[in-house]
Amino acid sequence: MGKPCASSKLCPRVYLNSFMTRLTVNKEVCGCCSKNIQIGQPTTECNNCVAIIHTKCYKKSSFKGINSLHYCGDCQVLIPTRYNPFKHYSASPPDDNPDHFYNENIYETVECLSRASEVLELCQATTADTVKSYFGNQTDFSTFFYNVDGLKSNFDCLAAELSQLKNKFSIIGLAETNVEPAHSALFKLDGYNGFFGDVLPGKFKGTGVALYVHDSLNATVNKQACIVTPDIETIFVKISVNKTTLNIGVTYRPPNGNVEEFFNEYENVIKTLPKGTTFIMGDFNFDLFKIGDVNVDRHEELSISHGLFPLISLATHERSSSNRGTCIDNIFTNTIENTTHSGTIQDIGTNHSPIFSLSNLNLNQIKPKIPPQTQFYSFSRQNVDCLVEELNSQKGNLLGSNPETPDFGGFINTYQEAVDKTCKLAKPKTTKRNVINNPWITDGIIESINQKKQRYVDWKKTCCKRNPKGNLTLYNKFSEYRKLLSRVIRRAKSTFYTTKIANAFGNSKKTWEVINQIRGKCKKTIKPQFLINNKRITERRIIANEFNKYFVSLASKLNATIDLDEGIPICPLTKFNDYMPKRNTNSMFLFDCSEQEVSKIISELQNSKASDLPISIIKSTSHIISPILARQFNYHMSTGKFPNELKVGKITPI
Repeated sequence: MGKPCASSKLCPRVYLNSFMTRLTVNKEVCGCCSKNIQIGQPTTECNNCVAIIHTKCYKKSSFKGINSLHYCGDCQVLIPTRYNPFKHYSASPPDDNPDHFYNENIYETVECLSRASEVLELCQATTADTVKSYFGNQTDFSTFFYNVDGLKSNFDCLAAELSQLKNKFSIIGLAETNVEPAHSALFKLDGYNGFFGDVLPGKFKGTGVALYVHDSLNATVNKQACIVTPDIETIFVKISVNKTTLNIGVTYRPPNGNVEEFFNEYENVIKTLPKGTTFIMGDFNFDLFKIGDVNVDRHEELSISHGLFPLISLATHERSSSNRGTCIDNIFTNTIENTTHSGTIQDIGTNHSPIFSLSNLNLNQIKPKIPPQTQFYSFSRQNVDCLVEELNSQKGNLLGSNPETPDFGGFINTYQEAVDKTCKLAKPKTTKRNVINNPWITDGIIESINQKKQRYVDWKKTCCKRNPKGNLTLYNKFSEYRKLLSRVIRRAKSTFYTTKIANAFGNSKKTWEVINQIRGKCKKTIKPQFLINNKRITERRIIANEFNKYFVSLASKLNATIDLDEGIPICPLTKFNDYMPKRNTNSMFLFDCSEQEVSKIISELQNSKASDLPISIIKSTSHIISPILARQFNYHMSTGKFPNELKVGKITPI
């Protein structure tokens, strides 16, 4: 072996330098100044791609901060602006140190903020068809809010759009209705009860709020929380579901109102709400995208301090003259942990996009299905003729076994058996025909709405990074079709009622039925506020029985309040003769009723009167039953015995 080199201690460094000189180092280049980025220099990277710049070049570059993250100019168009003030909170478990100095509730607060951030990040800009798929077993309460910008001009289109949803929203809130409560009957939605707030006196546009509550919910107006001033308009209802209280409201802040007065009134409204689950929908006219704005910060602080968190983080309002959207509509709730979906619906509305939220509040509510109308009897002309023949053959049984002592119960049973034999259907018929408030919404209109949505989808597919506005030709086709559809819907409604009035010419009753239908004045099957043991009851028989139980139990309940140990206080009894009127020398005499008298009374009965059998059927059999009834009445009057069958009262809730 040779001797080691005298400079052997330097060999590793020599070899390392020789190796490094053979490497070609590709340094990153700043996307703004095009200079190499040296080690240790502060940099800013795009959160979506590999673009990087010097931090000192940020102001001169196309980079922009969106949702607290940085994006280059090419990626900005792909990222929707999103409001999320809770993004930096994370729900990490507390340490095991028993000597921690912070409050034990801090973890719960951070967890709630983390959930709020998650809901805002999952908020989506979607379509009505997609919203349908969100409804499921995990959703038992839903809200929908829309700045309708005038019900008189936009209600028909809104009603047609909502009629397509398979699952109806629990609550529908509207702002800028421009409709007084006195005219609310003109704007009815199928399956909902409407509550309208007062409009600002002397103002005909940009005023008015309303709530539509689903028929399955029992709602009462919270008058303390309903105010109308130039600075704020609100309407709130209180809903009770299985011992759960829901506070639901709509708030509208006029953009020209006094901001200070708004915050004062809004806070007072929140404080007046009873304890329970709260949802506040509204158009607040504060753009939440303006980070650092004094009014936005104050709105955040006021809402969060009362436990109300926003559910919408995307743009809800956009004018055609500007590409920049604003987040001025929102839904606030104090049950953020129960929210399953939230977002905006892009293919409904124009400048304002409707917003929605779906929640699982564990209400354990059984949504009543609208029962189909069941037909047990058919009173056709042929069946009525058969009934007359059957009664003729049963004349002997109508008076009972002994004609000298007529049996009224036997008369009722024989008559009912004849009706069942001749008119009762072997199999009951059911029909889904129910009273609807908007019968002018035809299959053609629904198909046209689907075509409009398809045009929207076709245009939206052309929106990309290089062309955020998409294909203008497709957009113009969608826009023109939407305007044309609005005119078609209004004309369809006008033509429908014009035709009905023309067909009712000369018939005042039919004409008034059409007029009342246009006015929204129609009979309801039952009032939604009817509660028995804190449960909403729709079965008429149960309601009637409960009424009976109430009135029958009055005496027993009154007796239960008397202390039997002390005895019942007995007042001096009045003599029976004291109740008798003075003797009258003139006496009263009643003549027996005749067959002709009974027949005349039956002929004067109104066909519209309530009866177990149609009055027209009783009239058709009058010539048979009139002599029988005359003998029945005369016998019972002479004996002084009133038939038990006529002592039963039938109670019908109205």
